[in-house]
Amino acid sequence: MKKSTILLLVGALVVAAGAGLSLAEIEPAADYTLLAGVIIIVIRGFIRNHEND
Repeated sequence: MKKSTILLLVGALVVAAGAGLSLAEIEPAADYTLLAGVIIIVIRGFIRNHEND
């Protein structure tokens, strides 16, 4: 697997965990977890642009 694919999966899992925390109304942790997931996915985009096929 490519690094970008792995980062996409990790980012999606982190966002899903943040959504779960948000549903459980654990607000400060949910906000930071969602933000971390989005940052991982954005970093994945930069890595994907520089990967060789």
